[in-house]
Amino acid sequence: GCSNLSGDIADIVNPNVRTIEDLAFKDCRKLTGRLCLRSVDYLGTSVFYCSYGAQDGASGVQEIRLGKGQLTNLLPHDVQGLFEHCTELTNFVIEADSLTIGRYAFANCSGLRRIEFVVPEPVVFSEKASFGTTTGTFAGCTSLEEVVFAGAAPTKDGLDTLLTAVAASDADKTCTIYASKKQTGWLEIAAPLTDGEKAVAPADCFGVYREGSRKAWLVDVASPFDPKEAGTVAVTSDPFGFGTPNVPYGTYDAEK
Repeated sequence: GCSNLSGDIADIVNPNVRTIEDLAFKDCRKLTGRLCLRSVDYLGTSVFYCSYGAQDGASGVQEIRLGKGQLTNLLPHDVQGLFEHCTELTNFVIEADSLTIGRYAFANCSGLRRIEFVVPEPVVFSEKASFGTTTGTFAGCTSLEEVVFAGAAPTKDGLDTLLTAVAASDADKTCTIYASKKQTGWLEIAAPLTDGEKAVAPADCFGVYREGSRKAWLVDVASPFDPKEAGTVAVTSDPFGFGTPNVPYGTYDAEK
């Protein structure tokens, strides 16, 4: 990587770039802004990894949005996660036909608030949950609040891995998973809400996913992969639709 590289990453990487090589921006702590790519075929291993404990801090890249290409894996380089220790990263969105998330991918991304997987197939998390450690796929993602799955539900192991980011010691700390009830598997993994949970659950909540004292609300939203009914308008994917309650899809525009 070029550790002295500085500036807004949007001025450095053209949105039409389709390939970024291994370790390309490793320890580039002076980068800022948003990386928005229209179509990605290859994202190198540990491309934004930041070494833990370095005095100069972490990368300042705040948002990463990857449009659909041939990319299907987010893989580590040895034990260095793809975005590990990117503490300023707040939002991450990816469109793909299928997706496997490698170990350590988002480990210690303490500012990460929202992730959006615009993927029809179940997202595969290659590492099982490892509670109480700092090396899990989402370990240390203490700010995680919202995860959007546009397609089918992941496996139980996958959701358990996701919930490592939810503090078991804080009864009020939950994350919200947005998903369509029409997509495979979500109704099957949804546990009924208790009376107490019904009073505080978000709108359109159709259940809760629990792992011990950790939990995530399951909120129903339309998906671009839902079966289309006669007379309805198709919903399009929007990696730029952050922060719109219950409407995580719209129009992709890398120039915004």
